[in-house]
Amino acid sequence: MMTSGFFMSIQFTGYNTIAYDEIAQERMGSATSFYTTFQQLMLSMGICAGAAALQGAMVLGGHVLPRFADFTAAFWTVALISLSATIWNRRFSHEAGTEISGHTPRTWSTRQVIKEPRGLNS
Repeated sequence: MMTSGFFMSIQFTGYNTIAYDEIAQERMGSATSFYTTFQQLMLSMGICAGAAALQGAMVLGGHVLPRFADFTAAFWTVALISLSATIWNRRFSHEAGTEISGHTPRTWSTRQVIKEPRGLNS
């Protein structure tokens, strides 16, 4: 249980960081509202998908009260949906989030990395 919480925390931190990667500062408030609403909607959809899988397993099993196997079907359904995020996450550019993280991409030339420090404009 602790391991699951650890990885969920890392996942939420990563998504919350990358969500605002290319958002202009003046649109940050709107983006925060939209992303928070979208995140809560997706969590609710996950619960609905698990409940639908549980109900479907009960109907296919022909019983009114859920059994262990029904919960297993619901768990695997939600797990497969969660794993499908990997497909979408792999589409991110390798440089996605570099501005936010402060890291420099490996593909940048030395000339791009060595630049005037911020705030020292003469």
